[in-house]
Amino acid sequence: MAKKLHKLLLKHEEELVESIVAGLVASDSTRYREIDPAVLRERVAGLVGAFLESIVGAPESFVAFVHRLTEERLAEGYYLHEIQTALNVLDEQACAIALERSPEDRVDKHLLRIGRTISRAKDELAERYFLRQQEADTRVAALEQRLQELGRGSEKG
Repeated sequence: MAKKLHKLLLKHEEELVESIVAGLVASDSTRYREIDPAVLRERVAGLVGAFLESIVGAPESFVAFVHRLTEERLAEGYYLHEIQTALNVLDEQACAIALERSPEDRVDKHLLRIGRTISRAKDELAERYFLRQQEADTRVAALEQRLQELGRGSEKG
């Protein structure tokens, strides 16, 4: 089953990449409109490639890819919803291809495989973002505490 879905999506890989790029540019995220189109296309092609590999392999490989991607994008200043947008558009477009072009007896299985793979990746994205937010909040609290301590020290002097 996974091999047939992989073969189907691989056959339409270029269409998938182009439709995701268009979806991101049309989204409410200005970051996708401001990025160099060649860089955006390259990044989307990498996302699609990792997704396709995970379809024939293990969904965990896509989860690991999204983990690395999330770290990179957060370091570049992307927000959670901007990264989620890429996964949402991938989900929509891959499902659209599966709905339109899968054999009738395979549609449900193909949609389920796509949904499960991307859902696991979205869970990883949310967890990674949450952990990064907690780390940042902890650092801010420590800095605020230190400022208060320094302020109290200057009052004594």
